[in-house]
Amino acid sequence: MEKTDAMIILGHRLEEGCRPSEDLVRRIDCAVAHWKATNVPIVMPCGGITPGHDRTEAEVMREMLVERGMPAEIIHLEDRSRITIENILNAKRLLGEGKRVALVTSDYHVERALEDCRHAGLDAYGVGAVTPAGEYRDRMFAEEARIAQKMNELRAQGLTDQQITDGIVERMRQFGAVSPEEVEARRRS
Repeated sequence: MEKTDAMIILGHRLEEGCRPSEDLVRRIDCAVAHWKATNVPIVMPCGGITPGHDRTEAEVMREMLVERGMPAEIIHLEDRSRITIENILNAKRLLGEGKRVALVTSDYHVERALEDCRHAGLDAYGVGAVTPAGEYRDRMFAEEARIAQKMNELRAQGLTDQQITDGIVERMRQFGAVSPEEVEARRRS
């Protein structure tokens, strides 16, 4: 078994009522199985708040992990990000340097997420939650290839991952995505 200092679990958009998507359930189940196999000491669910919700993906994931038997004290949330590269940059900051990380996400997302880890300088190996064969899986593999190509183009133009993140998040705000400040305001009200 590979040395593993921490496990990062990438979020997935929540359904109405802050319910987890099928992809997110598969990621959580995969993460729990990997945790049982490795006894990794730090588990970091990643994902901020998205439009129409008052809870973060990370909060929902923590509840799911605890329900499946994971000790709450090993779970450390990264709950401010909205996109993969932002998940990775924030998680790396929270974990610190020199960690070997298991990166749990959907099988169709592993390759691009690991590429983002390499660019961010995060030592990671992928653990892919299996997506059932069919149209959805095929569509998601194609979409991830398109996004990876776009990310490579932006990097080839000399943009840093932080600049890419800032640009994408700004566009999301223009289309109504929720800012971290809005999350705090909602929690206080």
